[in-house]
Amino acid sequence: MRAVRDAGYRTSSFGKLHLTNAGRDVRLSEQNAQRIGFDTVNETLGPRGCMNRITHMTQAWADAGVLEDFRIDIADRLANDPLMVRPSPLPLELYYDVYVPSQAVDHLRSLPPNEPWFCNVGFGGPHEPWDAPEPYASMFSPADAPDPIRPANPDNHTASYFLDHAPSMGGGRTPEQIAEMRANYAGAVRLIDDQIGRLLEVVRERGEWDRTVVVITSDHGEMNGDHGRVYKGTFFSAALDIPLILRIPGRTRGARSSVPVELHDVGPTLAEVADAPLEHEQFARSLTATCDDPTVGPRSVAIAEFRRDYLVADQRHRLIVNREGDSVLFFDRELDPTERYNHLGQADHRQIEAELRDQLFRAITHAQKSVRAGFRGAGYRQQRDTAQRILDQS
Repeated sequence: MRAVRDAGYRTSSFGKLHLTNAGRDVRLSEQNAQRIGFDTVNETLGPRGCMNRITHMTQAWADAGVLEDFRIDIADRLANDPLMVRPSPLPLELYYDVYVPSQAVDHLRSLPPNEPWFCNVGFGGPHEPWDAPEPYASMFSPADAPDPIRPANPDNHTASYFLDHAPSMGGGRTPEQIAEMRANYAGAVRLIDDQIGRLLEVVRERGEWDRTVVVITSDHGEMNGDHGRVYKGTFFSAALDIPLILRIPGRTRGARSSVPVELHDVGPTLAEVADAPLEHEQFARSLTATCDDPTVGPRSVAIAEFRRDYLVADQRHRLIVNREGDSVLFFDRELDPTERYNHLGQADHRQIEAELRDQLFRAITHAQKSVRAGFRGAGYRQQRDTAQRILDQS
């Protein structure tokens, strides 16, 4: 963001950033966002964080006399059933995912014409709690919700990894309760769709649609009953595969790409289209070449890491390797798009598994060589040890 700002853009951020460290009043830590390159900041928190901390948004709730209603609702959910489905007590205009884009809309309308700008809008949802407000709470019927993916056989792998010991969280929910969650989630997604429409309409009003880059993405997905789980923190596609929509005037043309990309690729992509040089080393890669040709990817595989377990994936296959360097699960998404069957060890997949393990080893060792000595803590040593175990087994 500093590079984009230094390239002459007026920068702003509204919504979630996870940058606050200033105790109860988040407004006192806005300088954290300003230091990394945002000129204008209005940071919000997730629902649990809003219970006892003050932001511009919760102050607006207090001024409207609804803050205490919100706190009572969240406290009741946490004490009795965090997965319950019921509409938020907040009025629609003050709900997180309406308040945040409303601030961005007002900001964009206030900007002078013919001055380059960058605006980051961090929606809090769709996210637990399942509290989409009306009319979105009843917009989709639970009877129409698609069934969740059934859990795989728990004995389908021999080596263990973190998820073997993690609580399912969704266990014990009835099919009716899961359907209610999925319908409410769909309402929350529709609400955000509508708010994105508001933002894009402001760009059109300003006469800047033909020269504005748009990126729509997320930090994670939601299991929402798939594989008997809720929330995030898994290597299943429901949590790991996120939307990434790129619109670059004159370059993108409505094509779909299936090449492996990673979330941090968004950064150098935006910097490139803003003509903002990045002087520090990048593990991320710009996606502008993919925008020109959807079959061209920035890398041959994508990698995810969670609790020192790894997933390495090409366009078709996904391999999970634990911190001990053992292969745990191998998914072939062409044969098994719901990721319920472990193909590890099958003759026709052994060569692909070996190639994916090699790619993972190369990625970890490349990162290790690039880390400065002052940052070589426990996580560095754990990665180094995992890489060594992969090498020993190869």
